[in-house]
Amino acid sequence: ELLNNFRSDVDLIRYAQIYISKVDKRFKQNSLIPQTKNKGKVAFIHTTSKYLIKPTINICKNFELAGTTIFLAHTNNEVISIYSHLKELDFEVTYLLDNVGYKIKNLIEIYEFNKILQLEETINEDTLYKILQSIQAKYHASKNFRYIQKVVKIFIQSNDILTLSIWNEFLDELEMSMFEEKASFNISTIHKAKGREFDNVVMMLPDAKEDSYFRRLYYVGMTRAKHNLYIISNNKHFNLSNQVPMTIKEDEIIYPESNLVTLLMSLRDINLGFTSSIELNGRDIIAGEKVKLIQKYQHKPRIIFQGQDSIAQISKGFEAEIAKYENKGYQIIDIEIESVIHWEDKKQA
Repeated sequence: ELLNNFRSDVDLIRYAQIYISKVDKRFKQNSLIPQTKNKGKVAFIHTTSKYLIKPTINICKNFELAGTTIFLAHTNNEVISIYSHLKELDFEVTYLLDNVGYKIKNLIEIYEFNKILQLEETINEDTLYKILQSIQAKYHASKNFRYIQKVVKIFIQSNDILTLSIWNEFLDELEMSMFEEKASFNISTIHKAKGREFDNVVMMLPDAKEDSYFRRLYYVGMTRAKHNLYIISNNKHFNLSNQVPMTIKEDEIIYPESNLVTLLMSLRDINLGFTSSIELNGRDIIAGEKVKLIQKYQHKPRIIFQGQDSIAQISKGFEAEIAKYENKGYQIIDIEIESVIHWEDKKQA
């Protein structure tokens, strides 16, 4: 076992070790040994409220968060919700999401670049940048055009020899982490944060479970922290103050449900069999453009429109999700295209 921990401060390691010790049949049987004399800080904010966005955002106001900070949550929608609230407060913020049903190489900007490149017998830097220019002419307005720019740059810098086979292998191994941008605050699902480290970790854990699976998951989040760990939950089992030094705060405020909700659509949230008029008219869909949701057919899910062109029809499940919020009085104020994906029906391909 590798027991020396060079990442985290003493009290953070002690807290995480005591927390995970209640899980049986762990591969690692021995305690980690901190390699720093710094104590660090563990804080648990216990709230009786069902909704935790507000007390989570308050961490930015109530504690000094120097260095790198990441907010960790269970789901993509929770990640996007924290992101939206921090953006509304003008914080510099970026987010990482679990895979939402597609590979990075299927982003339309990367897909179109690759389609042209595959026609070349040999490739070199000039070839790559020439193709990049042609893609730029088409997708310069896309907020995701920077991705293919970065892909080409990294490919050239990391390979002394440029061949199609090396490119294809490189493309298959693309990870979203390649496109991370530096920001004051990062937001991620716990799964996506595995293998990373930050000075401060803020974990939002509503209705936290106590079984082995979730203890292991929360342990992953806890061990991302180097100096400060903040846990916000309505479950008291994170209070280990009788075993390790930590700050405990009881928050008895009953917070209302957030008045700002952001929903992230994935491929499963649209009708993939829908034929859009924008395709039939040969026009392009550009990431970052604003669109509208219109009820064109009674008793059927709404359709996404860009101007007079239909783009896609949402799924019945996503229609029900939106209706759930509308029934509570929410109104749709903004819809933006996050990404455009190349997708093929394998049954018809």
